[in-house]
Amino acid sequence: MAGSRTHKLGTILTRVQGLIKADALKYDERPLWYDIYEAFPPIDEPNYYRVPHTAPIRNVFYPEDAIRARFLKEFGQGGTIDLLNSQSVTNCEKFVQKYQHLEKHSARMTEDELFKAAEDALSAEGVSLRRSTAAVGGLNASFGKQTLLSEEYTDKTSIKNENTSQ
Repeated sequence: MAGSRTHKLGTILTRVQGLIKADALKYDERPLWYDIYEAFPPIDEPNYYRVPHTAPIRNVFYPEDAIRARFLKEFGQGGTIDLLNSQSVTNCEKFVQKYQHLEKHSARMTEDELFKAAEDALSAEGVSLRRSTAAVGGLNASFGKQTLLSEEYTDKTSIKNENTSQ
């Protein structure tokens, strides 16, 4: 049915009801959702010409999101995550928990002091946190090497081009 505009003329429910009335679809072969849709119809009838509700979508941020973002910026993603073990906790989550614990018990510390204290506390517990190369040098290590190689290649090719043109 290429070019059909039946989706504009009725809802999916009315179209299936029409198929059942016309015996094109047996009542016993109705879709699984049919009974649920009849029992719990939508509040606003789905209509092609209805103007969508345009309420602004507000951002949902939690206090730990800022901590998590700074951790990931400073230390990167870190090690592997065991998805088969539901009890395993990532280094990021350990850091957030330690940060919040320190924040609760020491109200006089600044964010930077709390961050450093949480880092030191996790290091004392044996959790190895390594600064990401992006935080240290501003570039990812592999990206930086690639950039240097491409600049080196560009310099060599430009020198070759200058030598051949003379």
